[in-house]
Amino acid sequence: MKRKTGPVGAIVRTDMRFRFRRTAGVVTLLLIAAGVYFIVPDIGTGRTLMQIEGRRVLYNSAAVAFGTGMFCALFVNMLGYYLVSNSFRRDLISRTGFVIAATPVTNLQYILGKFFGNVLYLTAVALTCMLSAMVMFLIRGEGALQPFVFLGIYAWMVLPGIAFCSAIALAFESLPALSGRFGDVLYFFIFAAFLGAPAALMENGGRGQWL
Repeated sequence: MKRKTGPVGAIVRTDMRFRFRRTAGVVTLLLIAAGVYFIVPDIGTGRTLMQIEGRRVLYNSAAVAFGTGMFCALFVNMLGYYLVSNSFRRDLISRTGFVIAATPVTNLQYILGKFFGNVLYLTAVALTCMLSAMVMFLIRGEGALQPFVFLGIYAWMVLPGIAFCSAIALAFESLPALSGRFGDVLYFFIFAAFLGAPAALMENGGRGQWL
């Protein structure tokens, strides 16, 4: 298996093992699961996941997947960058980078390995959110559980953010001017601009099809 995947696969496996052996990686998944519990309230409390014109949306698979998918997409786009940033620096501190440097690995293979490692970790975060949402649906849902509806909605809403955060985290760390605290602060403003610009354009009556 190692021969088939090559150095890229070895880097991905090492990255994933490092992340899931850390307490912070497991705690992140638990916090995501807890967050889903709080955003899918019991309708008996008078609160609801989604409300339109004073009426609550039926807790079917599409509604629960859409509501929790928005939460997951917001989390991944806002905090996903910080979860996977400092990937190169971590290799230097753990001395994994010295081992990789002593092997016949090209720059492209190393970058691809780190990128797919980031993608897999953030995908694990998204899957944790989706599975927690399915569990909450079994507890508080109205209707039949439709797993493929959850998969489809989460794929459309979350996967673009996963790819974006995985790539931009590596790009920022590769550029000396954007690495470190400055890049972390800059990403927050980039995220805020992407989040607020379409809404502001729509409110001002602008045409936002290109967005």
